[in-house]
Amino acid sequence: MKVRCIKVMSDVDNDLVLDTNGKLTRVNYSNEIVVGHTYNVYAILDSVCNKKYLIYSGQLIHFIHSECFELIESKIPNNWIEKDLRINNRMYHLIGYELLVNDSDHYDNLLLNDSEALMRFFKENNLFK
Repeated sequence: MKVRCIKVMSDVDNDLVLDTNGKLTRVNYSNEIVVGHTYNVYAILDSVCNKKYLIYSGQLIHFIHSECFELIESKIPNNWIEKDLRINNRMYHLIGYELLVNDSDHYDNLLLNDSEALMRFFKENNLFK
């Protein structure tokens, strides 16, 4: 699955964060993604309110709002699995590679960009060069 970045800020109301002045502001992903660049999608996190893609930017792993991308290639890999999960009292549907979906420690550590979790991510997704 592949997407192309079309913007670095989400317009979705539930994609707001507190800025340093304590005001709600739109999430700005400009440190993670670049407009015009194409990215592989390694998982999809879907809820009633939004859909996010797991993107590897070349340095870090992030779930980024799907609104920031246009879909280039929609084929979901045959080896992906799915499950429902609860995060902060919200229900989500996660679709992705088996280790990410079945191992909550790997999921949590990957989103923290833990070095061991990143190495497992590279191995699972054949990203070693």
